[in-house]
Amino acid sequence: MKKKKNGSVSIALKVITSSSLVLAGLFGCSGSASRSVASIHDLAEVYPDRLDYSLQDRAAKADTVVVGQVAESKESFGSNEHGDQLIYTTQTVAVSEMIKGASSSASKVEVKIEGGCVGEGEQKKCLQASDLKPLPKGQNVMLFLRPSQEAGKFLPQGRSGGVLLLNAKGDLASGNLARKALMSVVKSGVSK
Repeated sequence: MKKKKNGSVSIALKVITSSSLVLAGLFGCSGSASRSVASIHDLAEVYPDRLDYSLQDRAAKADTVVVGQVAESKESFGSNEHGDQLIYTTQTVAVSEMIKGASSSASKVEVKIEGGCVGEGEQKKCLQASDLKPLPKGQNVMLFLRPSQEAGKFLPQGRSGGVLLLNAKGDLASGNLARKALMSVVKSGVSK
């Protein structure tokens, strides 16, 4: 354990899952938490085994696929499917297009992302999942989702592989795939 200047204690937790994914961090935060978002290409270099499946495969494996924009976020404690106590950011995404899913008329979806900060001051606790960060308000996304344990909420299918960042035109933000081509590729996976 490492003591910080303000007296809080920093604890780094590393959990190695069956797919060699490393999660980092339940630690005391002071000040504001950084909200950087890694691109799919950045993550592919670090976690190649997590992102090695095609967009068609992602669409085929997901229960729900949507395009939308992050409208709001709320951070809270919660448990994962293994019973581990974690901090989650529940992000409400305004749906502009439902590509796959039971409720094609849904105007929003709630997506639980591991990570975030709860509390204030000396009581502030943060968790940062190394492969997936909470998304900033206004971020355009395509999400490949599976149901969470909480009714009406979803988790990204394949963790970070279930989140594609889009630019304002709907093109893939970190690549050369325009919206029309992206939608064609994803929709071909839905029909699998």
